[in-house]
Amino acid sequence: MIKDPTKRTAIMQEGFKAAQQALLQGMPQETVMVEAAEAIKNALNQYNPIRSADQNILDAAALLDDFDKKEIENSDVVIYDFDINDYPSNARSKVMHRELLS
Repeated sequence: MIKDPTKRTAIMQEGFKAAQQALLQGMPQETVMVEAAEAIKNALNQYNPIRSADQNILDAAALLDDFDKKEIENSDVVIYDFDINDYPSNARSKVMHRELLS
């Protein structure tokens, strides 16, 4: 649903224009209605295009990233990522088997 009144008016105007043109061409009422509906659909797609699934996935991932950042900022937990491959094997094994500190 289009909430912006100017966009809504523009979309309805497209339908009216298509209906008037169809009437001027002497088309039957059913055809006039179909032409108006098609014009409204085209205008709706112009003002509110259908988003691709990829774009929706990217937007969802960005929202999750923002949520995670805000959660980290608002918590008392310190999180630090580091590469354990830079450390000796005995140090890596101790870190991997350690319980979380509270």
